[in-house]
Amino acid sequence: MLNRWKPLLASLCIVFIAGCNTTSVKPFNGASLSVGPTASQPKTQGATEKVYESIGEIYLDVAIPVFDTGIPMLSDGSMNYEDVEKQGVWPQLRRAEAKKFALYTKEALAETKAFGSVSVTPSANTTADIFVQGKILESDSETIVIKVTVSDSSAAILGSKKIKYRVSEGFFRDAQNKGENPYEPAFIKVANYVHRLMKKKESQELQAIQNMTKVRYAQYYSPESYNQYLGMKTVYFPKRYNKVVLLGMPSDEDRMMQRIEALHNQEKMFIDRLQDQYAAFDGATNEHYREWQKETLPEAKAAREARNARNTKAIIGGLLAVAAVAAGNQSNHVDTQIGQGVALLGAAALAKSAMNSNEEFKVHKESLDEMGENLDIAMSPSVMEFDEKEVELTGTAGEQYEQWKAHLKSIYEVETGNMQKL
Repeated sequence: MLNRWKPLLASLCIVFIAGCNTTSVKPFNGASLSVGPTASQPKTQGATEKVYESIGEIYLDVAIPVFDTGIPMLSDGSMNYEDVEKQGVWPQLRRAEAKKFALYTKEALAETKAFGSVSVTPSANTTADIFVQGKILESDSETIVIKVTVSDSSAAILGSKKIKYRVSEGFFRDAQNKGENPYEPAFIKVANYVHRLMKKKESQELQAIQNMTKVRYAQYYSPESYNQYLGMKTVYFPKRYNKVVLLGMPSDEDRMMQRIEALHNQEKMFIDRLQDQYAAFDGATNEHYREWQKETLPEAKAAREARNARNTKAIIGGLLAVAAVAAGNQSNHVDTQIGQGVALLGAAALAKSAMNSNEEFKVHKESLDEMGENLDIAMSPSVMEFDEKEVELTGTAGEQYEQWKAHLKSIYEVETGNMQKL
């Protein structure tokens, strides 16, 4: 009966031995080897610049709301601190990254030269032709995983994509990368994705998006005048949601529309000024953030490898134990019992190794936690002021933006009220 289990036990033991050996040797294929310098030099990050095709003669404005932090939350809206701890999330760091990642997306999209204005906004409660919304699924200085959803001003979802990128530990060893963003390739992927989506659009589709933006903005100021141009439609793919349908366009001679467009320009000026605030935030936190990335990258890599080693050894050890028990149940033969003992010893060795890996993982995780807590203090966000405006704006960027929009709307209401009295 032992013969029945010998192939399985032999295979598992081979896997066990291979798993403990960290050196991998490949067969020599007879290729000639070079021992001196070569004419070609390795490319550094950002050494080549991609040339993007023009989308068309219509340049759409893009809004990039500050990313969703991905911080685990409870159903009542409060933070799930248990999951925060399990996932190794540092809330203050994630809040900072939510702003920085939106800014990185803006920079990558601007490089395409295929759009009009590309702006970071406090939220999606703004006016734009295209919205690029991101959510941070994972971020630990080595690996980032973000989900990007692209939609237009009708609320139609144009596409959604998960993007993952892992930074090489050698990145910070290269002096030529000083000041460079190690995450840049991830956000170039985002820009490429958005560009590909919009490249599929015909000119009339791009114009329809612009028209929708104008009418929806006018409807915000005067729903009683512009509701007639908009309808609602239910879409069932990629998920069930409602989008706005354009039923018509106001006349080019519409005086009210012209006045609203002037107010829209004032709102755009505020958004433009807001870009300076986000850039200042990025500049003020950049040194701390880069240092955190550089110092924690080896720890993040070691923690990942320790976690993977722990999981692999635990799985193989479990298989060995199952095989040993199954073999013992099938026969009382001495050879079978010896084989069972060998397999159980192998399982025990793997279990111990997995525990050691688990302890190593905990050490690295604690180190990451400490570094993350230090960055929390260094990266506390500051309040942005806009004293030169006609109205005093205080609070966060989002609060100031809402105050400015309310101020513009009050101006419109006063003006239209006066016009009706004439």
